[in-house]
Amino acid sequence: FAACARHDDMPPPLAVTPPPEPQNLTVTTNDNQTFDLNWDVDDPSVVSIYKVYTQITLLGQPLTIEYQGSVDSNLAQVIFDTPATSGTVVTFCVSSVTIENVESSLVCAMAEE
Repeated sequence: FAACARHDDMPPPLAVTPPPEPQNLTVTTNDNQTFDLNWDVDDPSVVSIYKVYTQITLLGQPLTIEYQGSVDSNLAQVIFDTPATSGTVVTFCVSSVTIENVESSLVCAMAEE
């Protein structure tokens, strides 16, 4: 392929460095309705916010991953309208996001009672 003459003078793409991924994600619950999340991150100084996602699996069929919101610390709480029922698995995922809106990979964990 030949280069496009109109775009030969374009600057090279910027190098994007993703923030460190959250580590050691733990999820706890006492009632299958309120879930407390906690995690670590190697260098929190480069993280602007953390995004929290959930994925519900019903009868072995995973549903779409849903964005729950963002927090500015390494703690979050997710409260569902109704408790998770028997046969339902709830997976929680967290990512780090920089001030430039560069998001890390998701780190996921299931709830522990």
